[in-house]
Amino acid sequence: MPRLVNRAKITTPTIGTGPLTLGLALEGFQSFASAGVAQGETLRYVLEEGPAWEIGTGTYDAAGPSLTRNVTESSNAGAPIALAGSGVVLAGLTAADLTARDNAVTSVAGRTGAVELSREDVGLDQVDNLPAAALRDRATHGGTQPASTITGLAPVATSGAYADLSGTPPELAPAQVTDPGSGTYGLVNGALLAALGSGADLDHQEFLTSGVWIKPAGLSEAALVIAELWAGGGGSQSSWNNRSRGGGGGGYNRRVMRAADLPDTVDVIVGAGGTGFGAFGGNSAFGDHVTAHGGGWGRNDSDAGDRTGGGGGGELEPGRGGNQGSANLAAGGAVGGGDGVTNAPGGDAGTLWGGGGGAGAGNHRGGRAVLGGGGGGGRNGSSHGLGGESLLAGNGGAAGQNGGFPAGGAGAGIGSETTGGDGFVIVRVIG
Repeated sequence: MPRLVNRAKITTPTIGTGPLTLGLALEGFQSFASAGVAQGETLRYVLEEGPAWEIGTGTYDAAGPSLTRNVTESSNAGAPIALAGSGVVLAGLTAADLTARDNAVTSVAGRTGAVELSREDVGLDQVDNLPAAALRDRATHGGTQPASTITGLAPVATSGAYADLSGTPPELAPAQVTDPGSGTYGLVNGALLAALGSGADLDHQEFLTSGVWIKPAGLSEAALVIAELWAGGGGSQSSWNNRSRGGGGGGYNRRVMRAADLPDTVDVIVGAGGTGFGAFGGNSAFGDHVTAHGGGWGRNDSDAGDRTGGGGGGELEPGRGGNQGSANLAAGGAVGGGDGVTNAPGGDAGTLWGGGGGAGAGNHRGGRAVLGGGGGGGRNGSSHGLGGESLLAGNGGAAGQNGGFPAGGAGAGIGSETTGGDGFVIVRVIG
């Protein structure tokens, strides 16, 4: 079969019907030598000049370089075409090359007819025929090893319970969240924790100010949207007669929703921290799907009547302000907000999601919280209370300090009003 090469196309200045003198390669092509044709090799060529053409085989001479012409078909009734000095010759492939069987196998090792090949015929004479499948010995990689002698594999349960197996890890107990001062709050849904913590987020959007959540395109039917919200912490008045009280911590809330059930956009409200007299922490909301409630504000002694720290934000409603309760108590929002008080430490949050209550006047600590903000500390003269701690949100401010971010209640005002920590919203998509 003639030699085949790739993209070899060359000019020829030949005039007449004699051997082809080879010129330069056309742009984008290569010469026969560059394509790898060696001295004396036979090529299939296609020769063209104007409308005339010729197909044949030729022997390559590198010294010329040149190519002989043995015509197999042409536009000149099978005879060589007469060139005028502007021909182009290329290495080609014809239909005859695709159907040629110049090297058809007619015998094997001198045997003709129906031949059954042996391993020696195909170069596998050193390979033993294998018996039925068997396990190789792991030490020698030869012979066989009974399956019953294999050790070191993990136990596999074929019946009974997981606890019946030996050498297995213990089953995990339900997760617990613990308050550092008073013990365990309660059990957390283990399946929900697994769902929330598995894999990377498909989308993660955070909001420090109000805005619009945009649902990512192309989510699967199984995709879930998790909205987590912290409300603003309550503010506190500046002191009167050296006495003032802390603001309540903002509450936390969360909801898990099917992405398919949500519209393409959802309005997001981020509650601001309150500042001074009458300034409740603002609620945060993810559309009308879920809301976190703000903390109440802490009051000084400027007026007679009810004077308390602000109540912590609850799961269902905001904490009450410093003039909305009884003489000694501004209740935290239902459910779970810590109570604001007159002359005592702020009430701790009643649930994982509630905010801590604002402390009363004096060296009193603000109420503590887990996911909600801590309550602000109180003040009476030179006695300055600390803010309540939060495990996963902002701490309440100490007397004279603003509440921590997010959701911390303001510490009791001293020379000026103080501000609660702003709210915060995170929207995650998992699937």
